[in-house]
Amino acid sequence: AHIEAELQRLGFQPRRVARIDAATPEPPEHLGGLFIVAPRQPRPDFLKDAFAWLQRAAGPLRAAGRVGGAALVTVSRLDGAFGFGTPAVGASETFETSAISGGLAGLTKTAALEWPEVHAKAIDIDSASPEGEGLVAANVAEAIVAEALVEGPVEVGIRDGRLTTLHLTADPE
Repeated sequence: AHIEAELQRLGFQPRRVARIDAATPEPPEHLGGLFIVAPRQPRPDFLKDAFAWLQRAAGPLRAAGRVGGAALVTVSRLDGAFGFGTPAVGASETFETSAISGGLAGLTKTAALEWPEVHAKAIDIDSASPEGEGLVAANVAEAIVAEALVEGPVEVGIRDGRLTTLHLTADPE
């Protein structure tokens, strides 16, 4: 609810769809953005549903990206550092939920390579981040939307108001 509210405050017209199934309407011809947010305890088939959403939204996202802009944003709940940080007090991730949530970054990075016309961003938040009313608290939603709308690294972690990015470095051997 808070991500939607923040997007509305900025003039966007978000629409929430929970799961993809036969009754799910087709995306519009030009889809300006797709946010996939991992719940605190994702279902075992959550990543499969996320992939189905990407497949379904690919054409409309790419069409919008060619004529004015489109964004694909995924939000995982590892530790705000894509699993490289320390678990926060109150974190309840298990290996299974971490793998499911963390798989979103892989989908996003693949889309970023295959769809250069679409702005792609994989955001990781601390699994202990408060949810408030909805999937994330208002202050976390504000940080997610702000990061989603700026150019920069594809992968960005958000924890305690700080941003973290990942960089490959050579082995100093």
